[in-house]
Amino acid sequence: MSSSMYTLKDLEMPDDEPMVIIRSSLLWICDGDKYAAAALNMYIHWTRWIMKHKPVAQKINQMQTRQGKTATQDMSLIIYRKQSELVEDLLQFCNEKRLRQANALLVAKGLLKIDATPRHLSDHVLKYELQI
Repeated sequence: MSSSMYTLKDLEMPDDEPMVIIRSSLLWICDGDKYAAAALNMYIHWTRWIMKHKPVAQKINQMQTRQGKTATQDMSLIIYRKQSELVEDLLQFCNEKRLRQANALLVAKGLLKIDATPRHLSDHVLKYELQI
């Protein structure tokens, strides 16, 4: 019997690793649209990631405030990503046009809010916020 050359370390799943997951529950919510289901799972993943790292951002803001500085850490659950980065996050499962269509379905269902208001004057990155 041969032993595997892989270890548990090789199977670690970093929480910021790109992935494509289509959950049957999300597929149902998305009327069978596998692209919308994958995108919704991705937005849930990034929202959870933000929530997990929020305590660190709060501590940074508290420290800056105590030093008399302006707090710099965003405390919202807004996902700031370029469309091309979201496609990369989905491992090229779909192209930008198909992702826009999936996003439109999620917006129509009230699950996603997309805001084009820039954070900075030269910023053209959309803001995505899960609405659940």
